Amino acid sequence: MVAYTEGMNVSMDIKKRKNTKARADKGTHRDHKNLQKEFELYALFLALTIKERVDQFNFYTDAEFAEKYRIAPSTLSTWKRDNKLWEERDKSLVMLKQYTVQVLEGLRNRAVSQHGGSADAGLWLRYVEKWNPKTELSASIELTGGEMDFG
Repeated sequence: MVAYTEGMNVSMDIKKRKNTKARADKGTHRDHKNLQKEFELYALFLALTIKERVDQFNFYTDAEFAEKYRIAPSTLSTWKRDNKLWEERDKSLVMLKQYTVQVLEGLRNRAVSQHGGSADAGLWLRYVEKWNPKTELSASIELTGGEMDFG
């Protein structure tokens, strides 16, 4: 405990924490509510594949995004808990849907080739087209042209 007495000059040393990292937004005083442009860019960023992120942004990690746009990484974490971000990301996915036909053509080509395999196409359909492999498919078959005995 430090007591102050008149006529006595008391000084206190303030210890600086070791191993502290500077925040990405330190000194910017940027309110995350006023970052609509960055919010929309981040939604687009999340919709892209790693290759597309590198092509468009020249980086692909959240940390690099935060540094580039001078946003605290904690702000990105806050945004990820906001449903509005995922709705905005889904809007960005619309631009990717233009490639679905090409992916399906590639799937068909692979399926009839000796290599086979459809895991990549399944992933694409789940991600872009919101396809759920657990969804039950049903079809109705109409028989015409007489009775058939199946038994």
